[in-house]
Amino acid sequence: MIKIGYVRVSRDDQNADNQIKLLLDERLSRENIYVDHISGISTMQDREGFSRMIQFIRDHPNEPITLYVFEISRLGRSFLDTLNMVRSLEESGTRVWSLSPAESWSRIDDKKLRDLMLSIFSWVADRERENLIERTKLGIARAKAEGVVLGRPKRTIPWKRVRELQEKKIPLAAISRILDIPYTTLYRHNSNKEKKENSD
Repeated sequence: MIKIGYVRVSRDDQNADNQIKLLLDERLSRENIYVDHISGISTMQDREGFSRMIQFIRDHPNEPITLYVFEISRLGRSFLDTLNMVRSLEESGTRVWSLSPAESWSRIDDKKLRDLMLSIFSWVADRERENLIERTKLGIARAKAEGVVLGRPKRTIPWKRVRELQEKKIPLAAISRILDIPYTTLYRHNSNKEKKENSD
């Protein structure tokens, strides 16, 4: 069996050595420990250590691998994202082993029982996501009923000032910088306004 480890800490965190030591205590070789100094909100593609770890697993398709982590949450960006990653790894034959006392279920030898625990956690995550969506919909409906205007406030463009600058032959791109208005916004509204004026 091959033992590999994954460590992720934020850029300003100095606890990587502590996590690495815990993995080394599990008789992992240092070259088989993959480390990322990056925020948890980053995508998996942005994590160099994670990408190399996944590639290592793919390069050893017929060998049993156990992936050791300090906490399972280190693998993903969100609860559901992490669970999906664990399930994907387990289905590919890589066992995920957490050193966290709160995640002792990952150290159960009975694969069916581990799968059951993952299914329960996935169900909880799905319910929470659905509840969040429902609460968001209710909040939007309530806000609309109370007359709250949702979305970005409409930008007021000082057309008198725009026309004054245009009369001075100043390009629209320069006007957008002078008035601190995004060029695309000013261009779109200016085109619409000119079409309306021409049609009148």
